[in-house]
Amino acid sequence: MQLAITLLGQEAANPMTEILSAIADCHCKIVQSHVSTLADLSAGHLLIEGNWNHIAKLENSLDVIAKKLDVKIQKQRPQEIGEGEDQLPYCLEVITQGEHDVIKPIVSFLIDRHLTIHEFSASRYRTGYLLAGTVFTAKFIVFIPSGVRLLSFREDFLDFCDHLGIDALLDAVL
Repeated sequence: MQLAITLLGQEAANPMTEILSAIADCHCKIVQSHVSTLADLSAGHLLIEGNWNHIAKLENSLDVIAKKLDVKIQKQRPQEIGEGEDQLPYCLEVITQGEHDVIKPIVSFLIDRHLTIHEFSASRYRTGYLLAGTVFTAKFIVFIPSGVRLLSFREDFLDFCDHLGIDALLDAVL
């Protein structure tokens, strides 16, 4: 059985230490995790695995931690996923200068082509003395159904990025 957990709380409260201790104390295992700092906040997504009584015990522990540390914790038991269509993992990386937002058009482009966005991360930062302004970078891991013609998709994606003034890379994930 699995449990998906999301959390958001003040970094000073150190919620991850408490949550990781609770996972170990409840005899559960981390299947997948992503934790980061957003300004002064700690944010995380975890997929936990254990037998049903250990998961139930962990859920109760998370409620106690949320109240104790004043953090927001959401939890949900994901449904079993059956065998689906073969999909190929690809990494899309984009970089652009300026303040315009490119996430929405890129996500729309991918969803319109029925691709699964497994994960993405993005950041905007001020550049050094060589380039004045800001740079925006994003990295997507997408699953492309095996029926999609990769050469056509690659050409469409790169043309789309050129139209928006975005530099892009598209590579298979090995």
